[in-house]
Amino acid sequence: MSSHPDYPITLDLRAKRVLVVGAGPVAERRVAGLLAAGAVVEVVAPAATGGLQ
Repeated sequence: MSSHPDYPITLDLRAKRVLVVGAGPVAERRVAGLLAAGAVVEVVAPAATGGLQ
């Protein structure tokens, strides 16, 4: 048994508001995926990578 079990989930994010806290390289990848899924993304962070600015 894995010490980190996965919990698969499927969400329809089209036109849903999603908050991302932080704006580093990981957040940049996550935001790209959320936007590709049709989510309306808001990022909250004191500073952001160039890709998120």
